[in-house]
Amino acid sequence: GVAVIFFLIVALFASCVPPFGGDTTIYHYVIPKLYIQAGKLFFYPGNLFNMPQGIEMLYLVGLHLYKEQVGLLLNGLLGLLSIQAMYIYGKRVVDRQVGLLAALLFISIPVDVWYSIMTGKNDIGFLLYATFTLYAMAEWKATMQPRYLLLCGVLAGFAASTKYIGLYVVLTSMAMVIWYCLRKMILER
Repeated sequence: GVAVIFFLIVALFASCVPPFGGDTTIYHYVIPKLYIQAGKLFFYPGNLFNMPQGIEMLYLVGLHLYKEQVGLLLNGLLGLLSIQAMYIYGKRVVDRQVGLLAALLFISIPVDVWYSIMTGKNDIGFLLYATFTLYAMAEWKATMQPRYLLLCGVLAGFAASTKYIGLYVVLTSMAMVIWYCLRKMILER
């Protein structure tokens, strides 16, 4: 409880500061602003970083409604959801204490976690999608319900929409499903 309140205060403070940091000022907020000014999505040849823009499209909504601070506040919310994802996954796989430990360890990473939240980088959104992809995979393996496999695929796709490294989430998820199904077929013989 105290860690979550502390996190919310930091996220709120961070949303009051203008965006800073190379990636954020080069493309995370600049490209969505250009889309808003043009009134449409387009290929921007001056951007050397033409990467997936799933999280940036969320920032676009915030920028359109108000300004950068909404995007930073949204990033803080993604951070809070990431903490929750760590807790839920740890609790699902092992127990409540492991979930709490995972969440606390995640919060304690100052360089990437806090920097990403405070600067508006898309790493937090990627982490959120990747963690819930693992959770959906664990649920599918435990229950064999197709809806969890579908959810796993959708979340892996969202992870890939944020960064190219998200394609590894897609490929790893596919490999895990194939391995599990083949293993099950071999054991049932």
